[in-house]
Amino acid sequence: MKTLAFFISIIFILSSCDDTGSELDTCGDGIVDLSEECDSTNLAGATCQSLGLHQGTLSCNTSCKLDTSECGGSCGDGAIQNLFEECDGDLMPVHSCSDLEDSHYTGGMLSCGSDCMLDKTACLRENCGNGIIDTGEMCDGTNLGGHSCTDFNFYEGTLGCLPGSCDFDYSECTTSCGDGIVQAPHEECDGLQIGEYTCQTEGFYHGDLLCTDQCTVNTTSCSGFCGDGNVDNAEGEECDTTYQGTDTCESLGYYGGSILCSDSCHADYTECETAGRCGDDIAQAVETCDGTDLKGLTCADFGFSSGNLTCRPDCSDLITSNCSDRIYVQVDAGNDYTCALDSLGQVRCWGLNYIGQLGIGNTSSSLSPATVVQTLSGSFASISCGAATTCSINTAGELWCWGQRLDGSATGATAPEQITSVSGATFESVSCGTSHCCADTATSTYCWGSNTNYELGTGLNDPTQSATPIEVIYSSGLISFSAGNIATCGLSTSGSVACWGSNTLSRGGQLDTDTHVTSPTDIISGATYNAVSISTGFNHSCWVEACGQAYCMGSNADGQLGIGVIDTVSHLSTAVSSGSFYDISSGENFTCAVSVTQEAYCWGKNSSGQLGIGSTTRQEAPYLISTLSGVTQISAGNGHACALTDLGYVYCWGRGSSGQLGNSSPIQRTSPVKIAD
Repeated sequence: MKTLAFFISIIFILSSCDDTGSELDTCGDGIVDLSEECDSTNLAGATCQSLGLHQGTLSCNTSCKLDTSECGGSCGDGAIQNLFEECDGDLMPVHSCSDLEDSHYTGGMLSCGSDCMLDKTACLRENCGNGIIDTGEMCDGTNLGGHSCTDFNFYEGTLGCLPGSCDFDYSECTTSCGDGIVQAPHEECDGLQIGEYTCQTEGFYHGDLLCTDQCTVNTTSCSGFCGDGNVDNAEGEECDTTYQGTDTCESLGYYGGSILCSDSCHADYTECETAGRCGDDIAQAVETCDGTDLKGLTCADFGFSSGNLTCRPDCSDLITSNCSDRIYVQVDAGNDYTCALDSLGQVRCWGLNYIGQLGIGNTSSSLSPATVVQTLSGSFASISCGAATTCSINTAGELWCWGQRLDGSATGATAPEQITSVSGATFESVSCGTSHCCADTATSTYCWGSNTNYELGTGLNDPTQSATPIEVIYSSGLISFSAGNIATCGLSTSGSVACWGSNTLSRGGQLDTDTHVTSPTDIISGATYNAVSISTGFNHSCWVEACGQAYCMGSNADGQLGIGVIDTVSHLSTAVSSGSFYDISSGENFTCAVSVTQEAYCWGKNSSGQLGIGSTTRQEAPYLISTLSGVTQISAGNGHACALTDLGYVYCWGRGSSGQLGNSSPIQRTSPVKIAD
């Protein structure tokens, strides 16, 4: 009964250590809480035998305490329970070792041990001590037959051999399963001692562990775990096995994918993140950009030389507002407006827009460059500005125009309209004057618009206006041309200068008897001049020959011919007084040119500062614009002029009342200012 009392006291001590509070312990729920010895049929692994009783059935009472009333028999009760005991106190079946059946003992006295098993330590065997394990011997001296404590469910210690009996001596063997002490790492638990393990350490949320007869934990009383298919929100689970929430990848802002359930029962957004969303700094295929991921694009890809390209917050487009110094490849000045072609094939226009000549979809004037509506297929390749008509050739060789329609109507086009009347034509260049334009293909030149002064070059004595391009009649063929106010001049394949329309440009020369010419007529022979560049203005025309000498003809009332004098005589083929040039442009009573050293010179009328020399003083000879360098192209308009530099920058000067200088100001400038773009 001492053994029973010992185990019951151990159970009492263990139960008294439950400080979790009785409110958390529920007797009758089948789970053995810390304050309980058992619960219903859950005996926490206990049996009558584990409590020192040899028979009967252990049960649990309504107070969750072990009930041993159905158990019977114990060591020390004065009766031998044959299945469990060999003796009990003084009650022994035999007293002499030699009386034991099949014992091989020769003598010695038996006694009854405290565990009610016969104590044979005083028994003797005849051959015990010879170092040989004879029949009936477990060992002999130091000869243990290769056995150790671990062969007999002990974990540690030294196995010995009893002298005289040659039985194993387990007295130095220590710790084994069933001794009520948890020996790590050999045991996870022992009896009622569970050790450091809990249901929680084994991956469960609820319950108490049991201990098996092999001193391993038993989780049959544990419940709830990640992977059981039940979402336990109280334990922090967001899902279990499958995601069952209402969110989707799309509702969270992603472009696709499915929300999965991770092994830790938390929502797994891996597929969502792979599909991507706006704001993850990764530009997916459906996005133009995302945060700092611009798909490798920079301001340079949008025709700018500097600045920072950024992305719209919704990832739909790139923002070029922080880019600066747009790169241009051509500039052309019209009557109080200007257009320029950038490196990406876009046309930007600024200035007067009363009839849509800026091509920006409305008739509002602009003080700074605005983008022409891109209705055409492909990008623009060249640009020409007239009085109020603008035309361009695109990369496909199509002819597009906007602004004043040249059909006599009072309405204009605020966006590009294609000229399609020349069937199958692939155009190469275009030039617009005051009220007519001309364009050419590889084999022919066409003009349309006003023909009052026969500026269309049809060869017919018929001044009727044409709304559609008609072919110019000229046997030599033209390689370039320039439409002016009431006349047109061009360069033939032989380098000759040919003009048609009003004869005011050449009056005083070889054509001074004619008021007009109906088709191109050579003014200057190619053999004499070999002209390579030509420009027709309001009432004069200038060209440059291959060696850089410039020539002008027509009115010189403001010194626009650059011959060193101002007079009222119409001149024919007069050499400009100084300079060596490769590009020249005739405006309204003034002229500008680019020297072979990429410097800009202007001469003639200067009432609005259109010469760009820092004053409004008229000049009768070329005057250097000292504030410009690296000039590649120049264009003279009505009362203003613009130049293009080798960096792709555009500078303008002169009259600015309509915004034609493009610097966001309507103020006249006598020196070049960079456009605001």
